[in-house]
Amino acid sequence: MSARPLTLIEFIDDLKEAGVGALRVSPHQRHTKETVEIFRARMEGGIPPDEALRELKRVWEEEFVNGWYLAGAGKDYLKEPLINSFERNFL
Repeated sequence: MSARPLTLIEFIDDLKEAGVGALRVSPHQRHTKETVEIFRARMEGGIPPDEALRELKRVWEEEFVNGWYLAGAGKDYLKEPLINSFERNFL
């Protein structure tokens, strides 16, 4: 895990394909409304993944993590999985 905020905004299409129908945005003292708006736009196809991530970074003014989702360290931000999907699903 990490003290930095986590995001999977670039993987919303993958999550939908896997059957995920709802996402939870953890409330914070700041930026919750903007975060929800960015996620909603991404989920509805209004903005592409890379633009959604840029918007989150602009609002939050910090880097995000996603490493655990891509089989890496939770403190890292990765663009690609470290293992293939078969290994990820069955290890």
